[in-house]
Amino acid sequence: MQIQKIQMNNIGPYIGANVIDLTVTELKNIILIGGKNGAGKTTFLNALRIGLFGSFSFGYRSETAGYYENLSRVLNYREFNKERGFFSIMVNFTLDEEFSTNSYIIDRRWTKSLSNMTESVDIYRNNIKLKNEEKEDLISKLKEIYPPSLIDLTLFDGEKVGQIIENGETSKYLREIFETNFGVNYFEKLSLDLSQYMISEKKNRLLTDDEIELFEIGSKFQASKKELQTNLVQLKNYKLSRKEKIFELREKNKKFKNYGGISVSDKNEIEQFMLNYERNQKIVLFNIKTFLENEILFYLNKNLISNTIIRIEAEKPSKYLAYISEIQQFIGKNENLDNVTKIILDAKINNNTKSLLNATEYDEQKIKSLYENLVKNGMIDDMKRKFLDLTDDIQKNKEYRKILKKNEMNLEIVNMLSTIVNMEREIQNYDLKIESLEISISELDKKISEIQGLMEMLENKIKHVSNETNSFEVARKMLKVIDEFKRIYSRRTQKEVATLAYKKFKEITSKSDYINGIDIDDEFNVTVLDNRNNNMPIELFSAGEKQLLVSSLIYAIVKKANRKVPFVFDTPLARLDYDNRFLFVNYIMRDISDQILILSTNSEIVGKTKEIIEDRISKTLLLNYSEIKSKTSVTDEYFQNEVKI
Repeated sequence: MQIQKIQMNNIGPYIGANVIDLTVTELKNIILIGGKNGAGKTTFLNALRIGLFGSFSFGYRSETAGYYENLSRVLNYREFNKERGFFSIMVNFTLDEEFSTNSYIIDRRWTKSLSNMTESVDIYRNNIKLKNEEKEDLISKLKEIYPPSLIDLTLFDGEKVGQIIENGETSKYLREIFETNFGVNYFEKLSLDLSQYMISEKKNRLLTDDEIELFEIGSKFQASKKELQTNLVQLKNYKLSRKEKIFELREKNKKFKNYGGISVSDKNEIEQFMLNYERNQKIVLFNIKTFLENEILFYLNKNLISNTIIRIEAEKPSKYLAYISEIQQFIGKNENLDNVTKIILDAKINNNTKSLLNATEYDEQKIKSLYENLVKNGMIDDMKRKFLDLTDDIQKNKEYRKILKKNEMNLEIVNMLSTIVNMEREIQNYDLKIESLEISISELDKKISEIQGLMEMLENKIKHVSNETNSFEVARKMLKVIDEFKRIYSRRTQKEVATLAYKKFKEITSKSDYINGIDIDDEFNVTVLDNRNNNMPIELFSAGEKQLLVSSLIYAIVKKANRKVPFVFDTPLARLDYDNRFLFVNYIMRDISDQILILSTNSEIVGKTKEIIEDRISKTLLLNYSEIKSKTSVTDEYFQNEVKI
C-alpha cells in the first residue's frame, strides 16, 4: 500500500483546500516534509488516519456523538464555530491486489449545521465509484493491511521513543510493534472468540457441572497467568530502571564531588561537628570565666591552702581534748577515756602546735574539696586540654563554613544536590515496588500451581466420564493449540528479528567489536551479548546508543513483517546527539520502507544530515504557518535558510 496524495479542507490550520502530493518511486522512496513546531505536522498525520477510517480511527464502530466530539477537535475551529461549515479529507492510495495495482480514493466529507453534523463517504477504485457492500469490503481489507494501530506503531516519534526508554517501557513498546506487525493479535482474537463461544455454552446450560467448573477455573488460571506475566515484566523493568538509576546516581555523585559538592550525609556530619564545636566553645569559655571570677585566687594560693589543711590536721588533738572534757561531764571518771586522753596529750606534745584556726568540720571539708578540685582532680589540666582542643578545631570549623557557603551559594551545586536527593528517593521507591511485586509473584506462583492441579483433576474426571467429543472439549483443545502455536510462532519470529537487529546495530554502534548478539525473551526484554556471550549491561550505553538499539529493533520488525505500508518519522532526531544523528539517518531512515514520510523541524534533516538521504528524496515540502492568518500553507520550498549541521 502506498499513499499517493492527501487533500485537507478546513482541517486544523489547513484552511481551504490543501493538497499534499506523497508519490514516491522505487529508488526515491522518501518524502521530506518540513515544518516548525505548531505548523500542522500532527494534524496532517491525524488527517491521514481519519481520512482512511473515519469513526474507527477513534475507536468507534459508527458515527456516534463521541466520534463527532473527537472529530471537532481536529477540524478548523473558526470554520467549526460558524453557523454552517464544510470539512473534508480525501486520501488517494494504491493497493496490490490479485497481481495488479489498483488505485483508490476515499473522499470523506462533513457538513455542520446549527443542529448537527453529518458525514458522507465516497470510495472510488480506478475512478469507479464503489457500492456500499464494496466499500465495506475495502474498509475491512484496510483494517487488516494498515489499521489505525499500525499507523500509530509505524510512526517513529523521536521524543516519544526517548521517553519510553527512560521510563523503562521498551519491552511493552516492542511487544506492541511486534504483535501488530506480525498479526499476533489475530491469535488473540481467535482465542477470544472461542472463549466467548464457551461462555455462551455455559449460559445456555449445555455443559456439565464439571465442565462449567473447569471453564471457570480455566478463566481464573488465564487471568492469574496474565497477571503474573504483567508483574514479571514490571519487576524486570523496575530492576532495570533501578540499576540504571544507581549507575546514573554514581556518575552524578562523581561529578558532584568534582565540583566540590558535599552529600546530604556529609553535610549533616559537618553541621553536627559545627554544632558540637559551638556548644563546647560555650562550655569551655563559661568554665574559664567562672574560674577567673571565683577560683583564680585560690589556685594562685594553692600552697597556702595545702598548708592550711596540714595545720588543721595538726590542731585536731587540741580539738579532740575539748571533746573529751565535754564527755567527762556526762559520764564521769572512766579508765578508757583517761587512756584516750593520755594518747591525745602525747600527740599534742609531739606536734607542739598551738590551736590557731580552730576549724570546724564543715570548714575542713570545704577547704579539702576546694583543694581537690584545683589540684588533685586536675581541673586546670582538663580546662587547658579542652581549650587547646577547641583551638585546634577553630581552623577546621572555618574550613567547614567555607565548604557549606560554597555549596549554598553555587547554584549548579545546589541543583546537582537536589537532583541527587531526588534520585535517591526514586531508588528507594523502586526498592519498595520491587519488594511488593516479588511478594505478589510468589503468591501468584502458588495460586497458579494450585489451579493447575485442580484443572488436571477435573480434566481427567471429564475424560473418564464421557468419551464423546463435544464442542466444549474441542474449543478447549483448540485454545491450547492456539496458545502453543502463538508461542512457537512468536519465539521463532523473535529470533529472526533479534538476528536482523543485531546486524543493523553492529553497523551503527561504535561498540561493534564488543557485541556478539542480541536476544529477545518471551516478555520482549532485550539483552545485548558481548564477545564472550555474556550479558552486556545496557547502562554502558549512552542515551543515544540506547535509542539506536531500539531503532534497530524497530527496523528489524518492520523489515521482517514486510507489510508494504508507509513508515513515518516525526521529529526523529529530537534526542540524538551530533554523531548519532548521522548514523540514524544513514542506517535506519533510508530504507526502512518503500514509502517513507519524514516530518522534520528546521534543526533536524537539514545541512549534512539531509545530504545523507538526498539521493532517496522524491520531493520536499514545507508547512508554513502564518500566525496572523492562523493558517498553514503547503509549498515545495522546504527550509531555505537551512541550519548547517
